[in-house]
Amino acid sequence: MSETRQPHSAEHFTNDRDHWWNADYLDLLQQRYALQTCRRVLEFGAGIGHWTVLLRGLCAPDATFTLIEREPEWIAALERRFSDQPGIAAVCADVTDMPTFDAPFDLVTCQTLLMHIADVEEVLRAARRLLRPGGLLLVVEPNNLANRLQATPDSGLTPEEFGALAALWWAWEIGRTKRGFGREWIAEELPRLIVRAGFTNLTASQNDKLFLRYPPYDTLDQTVVHGSLTEAIAAATELEPRTQVWDYCLAGGLDALGFERGWAALEMLARRTSDGLCAGSLSSAGLANFCVFGARAPFS
Repeated sequence: MSETRQPHSAEHFTNDRDHWWNADYLDLLQQRYALQTCRRVLEFGAGIGHWTVLLRGLCAPDATFTLIEREPEWIAALERRFSDQPGIAAVCADVTDMPTFDAPFDLVTCQTLLMHIADVEEVLRAARRLLRPGGLLLVVEPNNLANRLQATPDSGLTPEEFGALAALWWAWEIGRTKRGFGREWIAEELPRLIVRAGFTNLTASQNDKLFLRYPPYDTLDQTVVHGSLTEAIAAATELEPRTQVWDYCLAGGLDALGFERGWAALEMLARRTSDGLCAGSLSSAGLANFCVFGARAPFS
């Protein structure tokens, strides 16, 4: 079975991505990794340029950016977005089949790309080859398995229902990987993969941005990330396509009964989220397992 969403990640490229980061945390990343010294930048899976825009303000003022993106629609969007900015070139290519370049890069980076890649280590090895000695790998990836399981007892789920929900998403992740669509929990495996790909000086931190939700749900961050209250209520009950979730769960070893129990728990949690928004009683810290990894290409 193939993923039906085309172009890739279209449903995720929304304005909320511009609110994923606190400005002072980005300043910290610049200081920690000396991003202001990076003059040749290569970005894998650039999408429509959300990460690019932020990096432009962190890297050297005269930095050039080469943006790799496989989707022609996103290439066109990148060219429109940066048409008046010199030094940015969008290249239509797949990160699993990279073109050659005439010089090494100071920085190779990606944001929420590796979670979609079957052979992550090969992409990391390609990044190492494209970096100058001592060049920086900067990778931003989540653990969405943990993110999907952030229900609390006040949701009303019983222990059995939460167990069924956990089993559903656990099997979904296994099946998604077997179908060749990557690992949405890739952040947990990246330390081993980055080192095995030949990088040194590995460091990691967690994005400090939380996505708070509290009544009356009208702050700027809440309305940008979740939409208006009416939109948030509607979105609360919009689930992943049932047939696709079942396909992944089946491939991941969950039987039909386990799937039905998990799906029922998922629907119940969605309804209670919607009801909580309607009643003005929903409150959440909006935790997100969203990690930043930095490592250096070896000098020899």
